[in-house]
Amino acid sequence: MPAEYEACVRSEMKSGKSKQDAQRICAISFIKRHGVSPQKLDRKSVYEMTEQEIYELIYGKNRS
Repeated sequence: MPAEYEACVRSEMKSGKSKQDAQRICAISFIKRHGVSPQKLDRKSVYEMTEQEIYELIYGKNRS
């Protein structure tokens, strides 16, 4: 899993959330920020991504 997602889960669990709730919260946050789920990103190598997917992952929006 992406480091950003894992750090979020740890942080949420430290604040008292269950592991399942923390994963849900962090997955939603990650998707909103990057436009892709952490699970999908974890399964897909950067080498398999298109240039557009990489751009959207980094900037979170489409190129105009």
